[in-house]
Amino acid sequence: MPNMKATIAQQCAPVFEGFAIETSTSSKPQDVQQLIYKHFKIEFTVQAYGHQSTNFDLIAEEFNPTVREAWEMAYDMDELSEIACVEPLFAAVVEGRPDWIEDIELPNEEDSEDFTREYRSVLGTGSDEHLPESQDLEWALKEMRVFQAWERFFPGHIQKPPGQKIIIGHPDTGYRQHPEIKDNLLIEQGYDFIDGETHSDPLDELEEPFGVIIPNPGHGTSAASVIVSPRGGADCLFVTGVAPGAALIPYRTTYSVVLWPQSVLNLARSIERAVKDQADVISVSMGAVQSSGRLRQAVREAQSQGVIVLGAAGNYIPWVAPPASIDEVISVAASNAKQEIWQGSISRIGEVDVSAPGESVWRARAIKNDQGQVKFPVERGSGTTFSVALTAGVAALWLDYHGGRQALAQRLGGSDNLAKIPTLFKKILKANCRKIDNWDTRRGGVGIVNAEDTLSARLEEYIDDVAMPDTSMQEVGFRNSEALRELRELFGQSPSFTDESKPKTLSDTLDSQLSELLNVSPEELPNTLSKFGQELAFRFSTNPDSYKAFAKTLTSNGEVILNSETSMTNLDGIKECRSSLLSKDMSRQLTKQMSKQVF
Repeated sequence: MPNMKATIAQQCAPVFEGFAIETSTSSKPQDVQQLIYKHFKIEFTVQAYGHQSTNFDLIAEEFNPTVREAWEMAYDMDELSEIACVEPLFAAVVEGRPDWIEDIELPNEEDSEDFTREYRSVLGTGSDEHLPESQDLEWALKEMRVFQAWERFFPGHIQKPPGQKIIIGHPDTGYRQHPEIKDNLLIEQGYDFIDGETHSDPLDELEEPFGVIIPNPGHGTSAASVIVSPRGGADCLFVTGVAPGAALIPYRTTYSVVLWPQSVLNLARSIERAVKDQADVISVSMGAVQSSGRLRQAVREAQSQGVIVLGAAGNYIPWVAPPASIDEVISVAASNAKQEIWQGSISRIGEVDVSAPGESVWRARAIKNDQGQVKFPVERGSGTTFSVALTAGVAALWLDYHGGRQALAQRLGGSDNLAKIPTLFKKILKANCRKIDNWDTRRGGVGIVNAEDTLSARLEEYIDDVAMPDTSMQEVGFRNSEALRELRELFGQSPSFTDESKPKTLSDTLDSQLSELLNVSPEELPNTLSKFGQELAFRFSTNPDSYKAFAKTLTSNGEVILNSETSMTNLDGIKECRSSLLSKDMSRQLTKQMSKQVF
C-alpha cells in the first residue's frame, strides 16, 4: 500500500478544467471554436464571459490532458496571432495539505488513524480542543463590537434584524436547511456548479468522497451561519450571525474546502453569477491555486458593480490564497478570543488587510451519521473561513446603514461611481480596526475588525481619497506583466509590506534567484517571466517540496536575506529547487528554459 505522502500527493494532484483565453480582436464563440479545432483538432465548448467580446472559456469534456500537456497546449495556443493571451485552468488543493504544515510528520500507512486525529486537531476540523475563553456562544461578535453597532445604528434591531435588503453571495459547498439559517436562504436563486447540467439546486449532499483524508462536508452551512443566523435559538446552543437580517444565496462550487481540489472556473463563474443575482457582498472562504487572471476578471466585474468581495487569507499555507491576494478583494486572517493571531492563519508571509475571530468560533454544522440521517449540531470550529464570513457580515451592516449600493453611489457622485464602493469600504474597515499591542501586521493585517467604529466612520472623511479603480478586463491572464509581482507575493518579497528601508534588497534577492533558476540575466528576467511566470508560480504553489527548496535560497537561519553580503546566489539551493521542479513533469517549454547551459 502507498505511504501517506504518496496518498497526499495523489489526492492533491491538480485536475485540468479548461482554458480562459482573450482573443486579439472581437470574436464570436463559434469563430473561436473553429480556430482551436483547426490547429489542435479538439472540440471545445466555447462560452463568452464578461462584457467584452474577446473573453472566452474553453471546456472539452472528452479532453483530459495531463498538467504538462495542458501547459504545453497553452504555450502553443499563445503563439497564434488570433489569441492575445491564454490561461490553463486547474482545480487544485490549496489549503490544509499536511505537507505544508511544518509540525506534522507524515506517517506510514499503518499510522494513518493517529495521523488523522492529529491532523484534525491541528486544522481545528472536528477537534474537541478549544480555548476556554471561547465558551461564550457570542464571544466572536462581542470581540468585534457587533452588538454595540446594532444598538447605535439599528435601534429597532429586535423587531427588524440588521442587514435588511442586503444579499450575500456565498460560493462554497452549498447549503442544508439548518434551523440556524433556513429562513435567510435564497435557495431558488442559488446554483449547483458541480452538477448544474442535471439539477441546479445547490444542496450540499454532505458527501465524503472515497479516499479523502479529511473530508469537510457541510462547510457552506457553517460559514453561512456566522453571517445570517438570527440571535438566540430554541436549544441551549445557538449561533448568532453578524447580519441576521441579510439574505444569502448559496452556490455549490466544491465538495469540501479542506483537501479537495478548488475549482478556479467554478469560483470565477459563481462570482459572476452572484453579481447577476444582485448580490451586494460576496464572501469567499476557499482559495484558488494561484492568482488566476480568470478569477481576477470575475472580481473586477464584481467591483465594477459596487459588489464588495472578501476572501479568506488561508489556513496553513505560507502565502495569502487567491482570491484574497487579489488587490480588489478584502483579505481576512483569523484571530482568537485572546486577541492573538490564530496559529493556522498565514504561517509566515503574505499581505493581509484585517483579522477577525476565526479560532474556536461557534457555528452551525450539517453532518450525516452512519445511518444516513442528517443532524444539525452547533459546535466550535477554527479557520479563516469564519473570519471572512464574520467580516462579510460587517460589510452587510455597513451597506444597510448607508442605504445600500445605489445610495452610496450617489454619495460618491452618481451611479457611475458604483465601482468606488468596495474601495471605500476597505479603507474605512482598515482605518477603524482595533489596534492590538505587539500585533504582527504581516500575518494579521492592521488589526481586528471593529463593527461599531466601521459604521460610525463619516463617509466624507474618506470619499475624497477614493479614486475610480481599474476594472478593465485586458491582459490579466496567461501573459501579463504581473508575473514577477505574483512570485514576490508567493515568497513574501512584496515591497509593499516589508521594512521601508529594505524593500529593494528583498526584491533584488528574489530576482537574482529567479534569474539563476531560469538561466537568464536579470535584464532578461521580466521578458522570461512574462512567458513562463504563471507556470512557475503554479508549480511552486502546488508542490510544497519545490516551494520549500526555493524558499531556502531566500533565507538564512529562517530569516529573509536583507543585505548584499548574504544575498549571494545559493547555487546548491537553486540546484535542489531545479531538480525538484524538473521531476514534476513540467511543460517541455519551461523544461527547456530551465535546462539551458549557461556559460
